[in-house]
Amino acid sequence: IYRRVEATGSYLREPQFEVVNVTQEGTTGRDVVNALQLADGTLVMVNRGFVPTGTPLPAPPPGEVQVLARLKAGQSAGTGQPADDGTRPLSEIRRVDLVALGQQFEQPLAPMYLELLESRPAEPSSVSAVAFPELSEGPHLSYAVQWCIFSISVGVGWVFAVRKSIRDRSGTKQPSKLKAVERYDPQAS
Repeated sequence: IYRRVEATGSYLREPQFEVVNVTQEGTTGRDVVNALQLADGTLVMVNRGFVPTGTPLPAPPPGEVQVLARLKAGQSAGTGQPADDGTRPLSEIRRVDLVALGQQFEQPLAPMYLELLESRPAEPSSVSAVAFPELSEGPHLSYAVQWCIFSISVGVGWVFAVRKSIRDRSGTKQPSKLKAVERYDPQAS
């Protein structure tokens, strides 16, 4: 979704989650995730940012915080990927799976989560904002162009094949556009 939103509330210090096996700008680490309790009591999960491997996970800022964040849909396990088991206490997770995380709280979570851009008070310096995904055509644009050219070629080839088939069935042959070349005989002159 990636819509920018603002929210005000207080972080729950526990439980704190870390999304493991994350890389950002060539550095391995993890994302730190906490629940933000809004004034109306709603719990919203917030990916507070990236922490390099070997750096302790920082506690969330105490008291009321204002966050500017990207709104994102929850993630779920893809085919062949192991799911996070939300029935036991979690601290390490593979993705922000709101169904599994929701089982860690006594009240329901909001159906979306936030990816932190800015916070007042600010996050500790050890936490970097999650990088925005690179938007590019990648190899897909050239692949799509290849398939379009292939499709057009098939269509043109089909038209020529049908026209030839119709001509062959009707028995009419188109006259050759090549001119007959007279054979030169030097003894005839």
